[in-house]
Amino acid sequence: MTPEDRLADLGLTLPAPVKLPEGLHLPFSLITVRGDRVLMSGHPAQDRTGRLIGADLHGDAYLFHPRLMRITDALRDRDMLRAAGRLSLMAEGFGGGTDIGEALRTFNRGYAARALNGRTAVLILSDGYCTGPPEAVAEELARLRRRTRRIVC
Repeated sequence: MTPEDRLADLGLTLPAPVKLPEGLHLPFSLITVRGDRVLMSGHPAQDRTGRLIGADLHGDAYLFHPRLMRITDALRDRDMLRAAGRLSLMAEGFGGGTDIGEALRTFNRGYAARALNGRTAVLILSDGYCTGPPEAVAEELARLRRRTRRIVC
């Protein structure tokens, strides 16, 4: 029995996949296979217009680009097309390498005090292409770790 058959037997219907606006290109793959693991990007429930339903938008999000960029406001934009356009502009040039240590340093000194506490879990997604010294990354991760409950890299 296929997964689709099993869902049909249970009377469940999956929503259609997210459709990107015409001309929008994501600088990452929605599905990545690494060894015996499959990494999949998901999305919260959306209504027919693409607006998020019941999403927890209380966190902050940052893009470690050639420089640190706070993208929380763009993610909270209720107009999905405008949000996608804003994020696309912010991600221009993404993937060219980042000084991760310097980006973490900027975050630790500019945002960490108000964004983090002992209950915060920090998720860092990176291709690992760091243009700065690894010692700086280790130092700033240690500083970040002292403020949070957990860091997941």
